[in-house]
Amino acid sequence: MGGVTNNHLKKLETVHKWVIKIIWNKSYQYPSDELYKVSQLLDIRQLYYMALSRYQRQNISNASLNIHNHDTRIRGKLLKYPPMTKTIGQRSFQFLAPRVYNTIPNEIKQLKTHKSFANKLRRSILLRPRAEIHQIVDVKNS
Repeated sequence: MGGVTNNHLKKLETVHKWVIKIIWNKSYQYPSDELYKVSQLLDIRQLYYMALSRYQRQNISNASLNIHNHDTRIRGKLLKYPPMTKTIGQRSFQFLAPRVYNTIPNEIKQLKTHKSFANKLRRSILLRPRAEIHQIVDVKNS
């Protein structure tokens, strides 16, 4: 995720969960999935997904579309991401932002303002399984 190895990320996620449990007055053994449901907060990887999506939305004019010479259902709707063969390159914003943006539902992409886009995207992220978002932003699952 963004140049951070899972080894370092695990420590950050542990502290993040610990702080939320303190704020919500939950025990140390309280299940994390339930914690995020109750608190309606995003975990670290979901926050990263949100940041990538907002970044790509703001820079959509600089992105290249995946345009085919023949008609397809997705013609002109998907963004291309640069070919990267090394894992370190696949962790970069330039690689992950278009990949993440392509997973956002079209009705959210078509919203006019950045604020409405961010609000609707956040609600959409909360409704999706955490494992699904984690799989999208994790390089090892590419």
